[in-house]
Amino acid sequence: MHGLDAIRAGALLLGIVLHALMPFVPGMPWMISDQAPVAYALPANAVIHLFRMSVFMLLAGYFARVVVAKRGPARFLRERFVRIAVPVLAFWPLAVLPLGLISMWWHQKHGIPLPPPPADPAAAFTPGQLWFLWVLMQVCLIVIAARALALRLTPTWSRRLADGLSATTAGPVGFGLLAVTYLITLFWQATNYSGIDAPTTLLPEASGLVAYGTAFVVGWLLARRPDSLQRLGRRWRAYLVMAAITSAGVLLLGGLVGLPAGPNWALAVCSAASSAAWCFGLIGMGATHLREERAWIRYLADASYWMYLLHLPLLVGIGAFLTHAPLLAEVKLLITMGLTTIILIVSYDLFVRSTWIGKWLNGRRHSRALFRARGRDGFRP
Repeated sequence: MHGLDAIRAGALLLGIVLHALMPFVPGMPWMISDQAPVAYALPANAVIHLFRMSVFMLLAGYFARVVVAKRGPARFLRERFVRIAVPVLAFWPLAVLPLGLISMWWHQKHGIPLPPPPADPAAAFTPGQLWFLWVLMQVCLIVIAARALALRLTPTWSRRLADGLSATTAGPVGFGLLAVTYLITLFWQATNYSGIDAPTTLLPEASGLVAYGTAFVVGWLLARRPDSLQRLGRRWRAYLVMAAITSAGVLLLGGLVGLPAGPNWALAVCSAASSAAWCFGLIGMGATHLREERAWIRYLADASYWMYLLHLPLLVGIGAFLTHAPLLAEVKLLITMGLTTIILIVSYDLFVRSTWIGKWLNGRRHSRALFRARGRDGFRP
């Protein structure tokens, strides 16, 4: 499903943009800080953070329902464990551990005191930027267990309820589920009213599971109806207009554009509505206008998982050498994002796409597109 794959990949790749902007956010407690912060970094980060993971989780739920219907829940969980949970542990030494070492080197080089260690002992082994995979695995287990229990105890009533919800999920009911649970999560965490805080440990956190679990369930319900994507596609422009307006409200009420901040409840309402509108608008647009395969989009969609897994050490490592360079912020962003993208794409094409790693992460191997493959596997551009 090329359109949905493209939107899912876009959600992952926006994470790279978000992390590239982090050193330029004024006062942001990050691993490195650029000496010349820029005003637009924080608003851009705030808007991306509103919806990126909700979109990803909703699409994860959609594809989960498709896979369960074809292959059954047991095989679904086995495959998700291999492709989601195992990479968290396997890639942690490459994707997360170097970040602390780079940060220590950077602070010592510039004579800046290191931040204090986390008070929570569980945070000593943080999932870092891989947290969303751990949360997704938890959500998969919860949803499959709840589904099995419901079908065993009340099969008829459960199917009727699912049928009833599925018939309205592509409309106000689904939008309301996304927005209300997002709003509940914002008040629950009571620290940030313009986006959901990422967990810092491997321990389950109920606040994040509520919003992201609901997004997953909404995607699951959408997949039960063959006309759901068409219904979203008829309204994608209206949803994106709503997303733009409410995102502007978040920036204004959050005091992110130089004006006094508004009340937390109003900021939370705008944030929740914005996240839901972005979800339905982007998915409706993708299902309508990206249905046909485009080679370069398909390639990026396949590469996006690998790129996200390993992007942060590259971004932070390259950026650490540029924080005090007498260059414009835009030039530094171009260098860090450009070099990171080139390294990730080249490494994906050479070492992942047509190898067992590609089969592990993407479910199958693909022929190389940038470099001619050699060997007995027969893969060619």
